[in-house]
Amino acid sequence: MKTIYQKDSQELLLELQSTPNGLTEVEALKRLDQNGKNKLDEGKKRSVFLKFFDQLKDFMVIVLIIAALISFMIAIIEGKSEEIFEGILIILIVIINAILGVAQEAKAEKALESIKKMSSPHATVIRDGKEKHIDVEDLVVGDIVLLQAGDYVPADVRIIESINLKCDESALTGEAVPVEKISDPILKDDVALGDRVNLGFMSTVVTYGRGKAIVTSTGMNTEIGKIATMLSETESEDTPLQKSIAQLGKFLAYVAFGIVAVIFIIQIINDLNAHHLDWSKINWIEAFMASVALAVAAIPEGLPAIITIVLALGMQNLVKQRAIMRTLSAVETLGSTSIICSDKTGTLTQNVMTITDVYLYGASYKVAELTLNSSIHKLIDFGVLCNDTKVNLSENQTFVKIGDPTEIALTDLAIATNLNPIDTLNKYPRVHELPFDSERKLMTTVHKINDEIISITKGAPDILLDRSTHVFIDGKIEPITPEIKQTFLNQNSDYADKALR
Repeated sequence: MKTIYQKDSQELLLELQSTPNGLTEVEALKRLDQNGKNKLDEGKKRSVFLKFFDQLKDFMVIVLIIAALISFMIAIIEGKSEEIFEGILIILIVIINAILGVAQEAKAEKALESIKKMSSPHATVIRDGKEKHIDVEDLVVGDIVLLQAGDYVPADVRIIESINLKCDESALTGEAVPVEKISDPILKDDVALGDRVNLGFMSTVVTYGRGKAIVTSTGMNTEIGKIATMLSETESEDTPLQKSIAQLGKFLAYVAFGIVAVIFIIQIINDLNAHHLDWSKINWIEAFMASVALAVAAIPEGLPAIITIVLALGMQNLVKQRAIMRTLSAVETLGSTSIICSDKTGTLTQNVMTITDVYLYGASYKVAELTLNSSIHKLIDFGVLCNDTKVNLSENQTFVKIGDPTEIALTDLAIATNLNPIDTLNKYPRVHELPFDSERKLMTTVHKINDEIISITKGAPDILLDRSTHVFIDGKIEPITPEIKQTFLNQNSDYADKALR
C-alpha cells in the first residue's frame, strides 16, 4: 500500500475526497465536528485546589502537618495554650508556603498563555473555489492550503504545486538549510522524515517561493503532535532538591521518633527512681507528652517556606533574563543540570547566518571594519537586489526580514553598513527574474539601474566563474583571466577552511 509521499496529487485528492477547488464550507464544518480542531492537546488543566494540594505532598510538609496535629493534641490533653499557638503557627507556615507556590506557578502559566495569544496564526485556503483566510485551528483534512514565504505550515500537508518552495524544518528535523520542496511523488519505501521533500510539516516555516498543498493530518495526528504525545506520556521524576528534602524529612522523622523513645525511657527511669521502682505511680501520659514536645521542637518549621521563597526569587531572576519556568521546582532542576542533550539548529542557535568577511579581487575585508567605497557599495546593493528576502519596517522602526537565511544575511550586510535595503529595492526595481534551481545553481534578477537594464546573478562560485568573461576591479571592467579566476577559487577554499560559507 502506498504512503502519502508515494501518491500523486490526483490519488490524494480522490482518497481525501477533496478537489482542486477545495472543500465546501459544509463539508469542512462536518469534518471539523468529526475530527476536532487543528491544535495540539495541552492536557487537562489542574484546578487551583489540586495545585494547592500538590504543594502539600512534600514529605517535609507532611512531617510539619503531623507536628502541628501533635501540638494540638498536647494542648488539649495538658491544657497548654502555648502549644495551640505552636500548632497554628506551623499550619500557617504550611498554608503560606503552598499559596506562594501556587501563585508563582499561576503567574508563570499566565505569562505563557499571553505569549500564545500574541501569535494567532491564520491560513489561506481554497474553499468553494475561493481563497479564504481562516484560523489555523479550523483547518481540516482535505483542505487546499496556499503557502508563500513567511507562512507557517499550518498542518501536515502534501505539496501538490511547488514554485521554488523551500521550508525551514530545523525545529523538527535539525536540518539547518531550508529544504527545497517538490510536488512529484517519491517512489522509494521507508523514506526518512527529513527526506520526504514532497511533504510539509506543522510548525515549520516557508522561507522561499510559493506553493499549494493538501492537508493530510491535523492536530495531534501531525508529526509535531506525535512528539507532543510522547512528551505527555513521559513520567515526571522528583527533582534533586525534592529528593533531598524528602530524605531530610525522613531523617528528621527518624530523629524525632528516636527523641521520643529516648526521652520517654529517661522520663520513665526518673519516675521509677523517684517512686522507688513503683510502676503504679509512673505518669505515662506526662512522660509521653514531654518526649513528643521535644520531638516537635526539633522540626524546622520555616524550612519549606524558606525554600519556596528562594525558588520564587530564582524564578523572578530568570524572568528578567527572558526565561519563563512553569514550576518552581524546575528552577532548581535547571541549576543542577550538568549535561544537556539538544539539537543545535533552531534550538541552541537561531538558524541565522551572518556575513563576517567580504572579498573583492586582491583583498579580504572584515565586515566590522568595512569602509564603504564604490566597489563595496555596489557589491552590497547587488546582494540586496538579487535576493528574495521580504523586508519591512516594524512599528518601532526596526527591519523585519522573512526569507532564506543565506539571503537574509546579504540583507543584514546592508543594514550593518548603515544602508537601507528597502530604499535600494525601491530605487532599482526588478523587471525580470530567473529563480534559483538545483540544475542551474544560479539565481538571476534583472533591474533598471540608472536608465540601464542590468542583470545580476549569484550562485555557486565555480559555476559563476565558468560563465564569467569580465571582472570589476577598482571601478573598471576588465577581461577575466585564468589567474584571476584561480584567485577567487583559492579565496573561496580559504573561507571554507575557516568554516565560512
